[in-house]
Amino acid sequence: MTPQIILSIDMPGGREGGYVIWSNNVFQTGLITFLPDKAEATDFLVLANLLDQISPSIVICERAFLFRIAGYLGALKGFCAERNIPYWQIGPSRAKKTMLGDGRASKSEVLHWAKKIIPNISSFHIADSLLYLEAWRKEHI
Repeated sequence: MTPQIILSIDMPGGREGGYVIWSNNVFQTGLITFLPDKAEATDFLVLANLLDQISPSIVICERAFLFRIAGYLGALKGFCAERNIPYWQIGPSRAKKTMLGDGRASKSEVLHWAKKIIPNISSFHIADSLLYLEAWRKEHI
């Protein structure tokens, strides 16, 4: 069974990340802004609020490969568990290989690919979120 609302997140590695929502064959996009000069808990609340606002059926996110996003991914998984929302993780290289045929595709190549699906994308973070979402859909739908 296909989930009703899929939320795919490219976790901020610094100040900004992105997300894509897929529901009823319609994409919605947005940016996630963290405040590195504030307490980490403030950033965790950004993630919790995003889940509460969207109420996704599943969350898709990148597999941690950078130490600086590991804590945020851990918090996201905890928030998902607390809300009984399943999550799925994929590494960037695997997602690029699945969707573009090249696990070492550049950010520009991913953005170019993403614009074929959502023409108004201008953020690498949103393009990465779409990449993870489409890799999940290719493997599960």
